[in-house]
Amino acid sequence: MKVTTRDLLNYIRCFRFAALDRNSSSRKKQGILAKNEHTPLYYTFNNVENFEESNASEQIEKTLYWQIFNSSRNQLLDLVHTFISTPKDSLVKADQIFTYDFNRDITLVAKPDFLVVDTLASTIYLVHAASGKKLLAETYTINNRKYTYFSQDKNNRYTFKNETSGQKSSLDYEKHLHKLTSRHEESGRILYDAAYQTFILGKLFPEVNLKTIVVMLNSDYVRTTDEISADCLSLFDVSNLVKNLGSTIETDLYRMINHIKLNDDSRCQLVKNECHRRTAFECPYVDFCFAHIPETNSVFEYFQQHLGFREGKHKTDEIHNTYDLVNEGMVDMRDVPISWLQRETNLMQRYCVDNDFVFINKRKIKDKLDTLVYPLYFLDFEAYPSVLPRFSGEKCYSQSVFQFSLHIKKDESTKVDHLEQIEFIMKDSYDRREELVKALLEAIPEGKSSIIVYNQTFENHRLQEFAALFPKYAKRIGNLRSRLFDLLKVIKNDYMFYLKKGYPKEEAQTYNLYHPDMGGSYSLKKILPVLGTDYYADLPINNGVMAYLQFAKIPFVSATEKNRIIKDLLRYCGQDTMSLVTILTEILKLVK
Repeated sequence: MKVTTRDLLNYIRCFRFAALDRNSSSRKKQGILAKNEHTPLYYTFNNVENFEESNASEQIEKTLYWQIFNSSRNQLLDLVHTFISTPKDSLVKADQIFTYDFNRDITLVAKPDFLVVDTLASTIYLVHAASGKKLLAETYTINNRKYTYFSQDKNNRYTFKNETSGQKSSLDYEKHLHKLTSRHEESGRILYDAAYQTFILGKLFPEVNLKTIVVMLNSDYVRTTDEISADCLSLFDVSNLVKNLGSTIETDLYRMINHIKLNDDSRCQLVKNECHRRTAFECPYVDFCFAHIPETNSVFEYFQQHLGFREGKHKTDEIHNTYDLVNEGMVDMRDVPISWLQRETNLMQRYCVDNDFVFINKRKIKDKLDTLVYPLYFLDFEAYPSVLPRFSGEKCYSQSVFQFSLHIKKDESTKVDHLEQIEFIMKDSYDRREELVKALLEAIPEGKSSIIVYNQTFENHRLQEFAALFPKYAKRIGNLRSRLFDLLKVIKNDYMFYLKKGYPKEEAQTYNLYHPDMGGSYSLKKILPVLGTDYYADLPINNGVMAYLQFAKIPFVSATEKNRIIKDLLRYCGQDTMSLVTILTEILKLVK
């Protein structure tokens, strides 16, 4: 059996994984695939915006995602190759597979992106299309001062700091170092992979001094030229750190072997940090193991369920972790004793579920809606979070806007079928951001009329970025930002608004509307079926991830395919703004 880092990380999740994977492999050989089986995602590709939405899309879209992502990663590999400094007579091996027989049945597989081989020392380069902030974010405190675990040299390379006496005596240092290297965190999985590759190559070349370099994206890099420079990369020398993790790798290998030998697929405890449900590192068999969880009104639909449920109102009362409840058979919302629901929002949910009731605070909603100023502009952006910056002024993973849709309602009497629509889309890979901004400003004149969005953080940040990119439009764009009206705050809450209106704190904190079918979510796709009709299922492109994946294809497809994609993107973005119109229309009916 050949074992990669991903395999090892998967097999040590729980004792059940090995048996499930063996059964799955057997079915695949027979050509029989379970309905919910899917290929496990590669453990390092976690720097994904809106991954949950991506995870819900069709398999073809998942495949396309990884193709696009890998294409960017190949660009990174080319950049890394340009600056690898090699001593005289050294040899650079790229994309080469190394194997080491751990025992008769287990062969360990390493695949460093580059291996610089020299007679005295060799360097492993591992390239990850994720932000270096993931390794720099973890800090420890000594004498009220915060420190990172890496120091930066004059060549902008980061090196893991050797322990000092002050660090050794600091419990905070050990605590956060454990979190930094934990396989349950993305930073830890990156370091775990580095440790695994180093462990294997160390076994193959025991006489050679190995250095391990992790290459990640520089979060501070801003593209300023036509070509992306190597400055977009951050190099981390993790040699000392991963050598200390060698014993962990060996321990986990024995654990994996035990799980394989056990070959037990009976139900085991579900653990949040092993199952990683609804994250990029989700176990490939999570659908199977969670099959007993109800599709609607499950315990996971309680707001803030990740904080657990306290038995009483006193701080000393026991708190029950949600996963502990599930393992005890409490999987439905109604399984949780009402006395354990200390949060008002949870009590509201429970009442709605128990009584098939729609909760609505008409007074709060009406007060918020009274601030609307006509004509109304319903706005939606679509953006491409490209791994590498597409244009000047952008960073890695910048949300690069390529499209907007705008529906305009002139006054309260304007019928839905008489709304004006204005839209813009980039039809090629050239930088047309200024054209988009000018089109938006022409469509929305200066004034005080409301610009309606859903969850305004996204649109507000994109407008803020446009103002920085194009200072000559900054004042106009600032006017747009000041007029944003968030429909989410109408449906869910706007705490500070209601406090200023004189509402008591308790009422200001409560949500404005809840329907049992919302399933604990205020996402647009959950709200729309409750208040109106969900038309997304019939669209070829029906979520934001699918939209930017299709947009990314445009430069590489035929004219016919390009026209189809543009047509589908316009339909999707237009549906987003029409959905805002529908939600507002239905809410106005509710509070009359």
